[in-house]
Parts: sequence; C-alpha cells; structure tokens
Amino acid sequence: MTTIKEIAKLAGVSAGTVSRALNNQGRIERRTRERVIALAAELGYQPNSLARSLVTRQGHGIGLLVGGFDGVYYGPLMAAVEAALREAGQMLIVANGESLPELERQASSFLNNQQLRALILHPLHMTDEELLALNLPDRPVVVINRLVPGLEAQCVVIDHELGGALAARHLMTSGHRKIATITGPQSLADARSRHKGFLQALADEGQAVPESRVVEGDYSVESGRRGATELLASGRDFTAVFCGNDDTAIGAMAVFREHGLRIPDDVALIGYDDSRLAEHLVPPLTTVHSPFTDMGEAAALLVRQLTGEIGLKPERFLRPSLVVRESA
Repeated sequence: MTTIKEIAKLAGVSAGTVSRALNNQGRIERRTRERVIALAAELGYQPNSLARSLVTRQGHGIGLLVGGFDGVYYGPLMAAVEAALREAGQMLIVANGESLPELERQASSFLNNQQLRALILHPLHMTDEELLALNLPDRPVVVINRLVPGLEAQCVVIDHELGGALAARHLMTSGHRKIATITGPQSLADARSRHKGFLQALADEGQAVPESRVVEGDYSVESGRRGATELLASGRDFTAVFCGNDDTAIGAMAVFREHGLRIPDDVALIGYDDSRLAEHLVPPLTTVHSPFTDMGEAAALLVRQLTGEIGLKPERFLRPSLVVRESA
C-alpha cells in the first residue's frame, strides 16, 4: 500500500504537506496541491481510516445496534440506514442484540469500545440511564423507535399511539363494536403505545374493551395463533381483531380459518407494520403502515447533522398510515 511518505518523496515535499493537500486543509500552493493529488491517484493511494481516527481522535464509521438480523422489520431498517450513510461515504458496523437483555448490552458494549463517529441504537431492554451514558460529546448517540428523556433531540420515533387509534377508528367506522386485540409484548414501549392508542380511540367513542378480549402476544406468528385460540376459547364475543403486528395477524388468520371462520365476513382482522407479505395474504391484510425505512433514513441524516456534516435537521416524529385491504 502506498503511504503518505512515499508520495511526499516523489513530490519533493514534506509528509505534512501531502496530508494537508489530500485533506484540503491549510495554505498550500495550487500547483503543489494538484501535483500531490495526481500522484496519489496514480499510485492508488487509499487513506488508512483507523490511523487517521487515532490521530484526529475522531471516529470513522457508524455503529448500529438492532434486535435481530431477520424478520420483516430489521432488514429494511438496516438497509435504509446503510444506504443513507453510504451516500455520505460512511461505513456501517452492525451489532445484534437478539432481542435479549444480556446480549443487547454486550452488543452495545462492543460498539461503545470501537473508534466510531456515532452510534444509532434501537434498544429494546436498555434503560434510559444506560442510553444517556453512551452519548458522548465527540460521539453522539441517535436512538430510534423510542423517546429517551434527556435525548429527545437525538431520537427518531414513530407515533404508534396514532397507529393504534387508526386501526380502532377504521373498525368502528366499519360498524364493529365488539373488538378484540392481540397485543405486542407490553414490556416494549412501541407495543404499549399501539395498545394505548387503540384503547383511547375506542374510549373516545364510549367503547370499552373487557379483559376477555385482550391477549398479550410477543409479535410472533405463534403468539398470533395462541392469541386467536384463547379468544375463541373465551366464547367468541368479538367481530374484529386488531393485532400488534402483521406476523401476529398471520397466526391469528390461520387459526380462524381452521375453525371455519371467514375473513372478513365472520371476523375482521387488522395488522400493524405493513410488511411485504401483507398484500399477498388471502385475503390481503388491512394493516397500519409503519414507516420504519423512513425512520432509518432519518436516523442516518440525524447522525450527519449531529456530526456537523449537514445543517438541515431531519423529521424526527413520523406518522403511520392505514392501508385498507380486504381483511377489514
């Protein structure tokens, strides 16, 4: 690999002059700068980003913490973050917390110990205090899908309360009054917000949801199956079901079919996220579109704004929307 010293020797200047020319810093004669840049290009010079970060004490690359590498959610989210950062010449280092408290903290510790320019965190289990401690003056933290007190200006969130309300209002407008729900895990902030918005929209219209119509799931297809089975066992006192995500709705749909129930004639069904599978189900799934790719892009832009690369502040509060298909 060609070094700065080799370029300096061929150009007849000091290594410092070469460094300033390549980084467009300092006062250097135009002809000298052009000669250095031409030599660097001819020799195929590639800067050592790690060495540069050690000298400047400024990190290179962006760390991203996610709860998994699979599923309909994390893949598009990671792709959106990576694409937006690649345009800015930044590389992404991803750590997987596997949606488990201990592994999430191990993954965040790994990223914390790297020489990185910024961190983008999608935390499921870490406390607000732990997230605040990771935010450093020379290495900011951006939190996605969660609003952290003290880091509000560095959070990108989706209004999940609105999403839950959109589902409830659509079902009520369609004439449903006995509405059940299979929620996401209530240990997660986004699942609680979806459920809160759903209940509040019903309450605004004088509609209560008895405990027999509420089953807690975990966002999996299997929890959708369990939830639908439990709802049917309680006496089928419902005409519609709002599911915490599309995977849950897929599991519920299968159980209702096994019991001879037609969708939406016997049971209307609404999911959440608008995953790629939603429109291909039979019937196509009515669902709340969760703009998680927009959230990933906004997080990457916020990193660039916090590190001084751009002045424009991205939109940090994103709104979901209802996608009406045939299941409701």
